[in-house]
Amino acid sequence: MSLFEFIRKANSEDNGNPSSMRVNTMWMVFWFVLVLSFGFVVAVFKYEGIIISFAVLLVGAVLGALGIKKSQKGKEKSSNEQQ
Repeated sequence: MSLFEFIRKANSEDNGNPSSMRVNTMWMVFWFVLVLSFGFVVAVFKYEGIIISFAVLLVGAVLGALGIKKSQKGKEKSSNEQQ
């Protein structure tokens, strides 16, 4: 499996149709990781006192994103069961 095939499948729904929400989410996660990684490097070398705060921010952001996705998946399941 090539990298592009993996990305194509990752941005598709369970039935194989492309998902604009997944594409937008992947793009947002790419930039989010890039900016936070740069911020963490700056914090490590320049502002050592905020490393723990920055780590808490990272964990909170990841858990928040996972919670939103879980909520959305639950709503999709309930709407599919009603049809």
